[in-house]
Amino acid sequence: MIASLRGVVVEKELERVIVECGGVGREVHVTASASSQLGGVGSEVFLLVIPSYAMYGGGETLYGFLTPGERALFCAFRDEIPGTGAKKALEYLDKASKSLPDFRRAVLDKDEKLLCGVFGFTKKTAVKLIE
Repeated sequence: MIASLRGVVVEKELERVIVECGGVGREVHVTASASSQLGGVGSEVFLLVIPSYAMYGGGETLYGFLTPGERALFCAFRDEIPGTGAKKALEYLDKASKSLPDFRRAVLDKDEKLLCGVFGFTKKTAVKLIE
C-alpha cells in the first residue's frame, strides 16, 4: 500500500495534482486548501496518501494530505460518519480546513449553527458530526 509520495508536480488543478515519482506520474486528489499550499509545476512535494479502491473492479484512487492531522481527520470523516466515502470525506475536510481549531471546537461544543454557517455543512451533516 502506498503511504506517501515524494516527487515533482507535473500538473496541478484546484483539487488534483499529478506527482512524478521515479518516472511514474501518480494522480492524487487533494483539498483546494492543500492544492493552494503546494508549489507550482516543477516544484518538489511530499504528500501523505491514502488509497481508495472502487467496489466494482475500478482502479486505485489516491487522496493526499499535507499533515498527519489532515489525514487523521479524513479517516475520521470516512470511517465515523455513516454513508461517507473517500470523495465525500475529502469534501468535508476541505470545509473543515478553513480553520481546523475552530472546526474542532464547534464539534466539541456541538455548535450546529457554526458548522452550517461558517463551514458550510448541511444541517443533516452537522448533526452527524456532533452525534
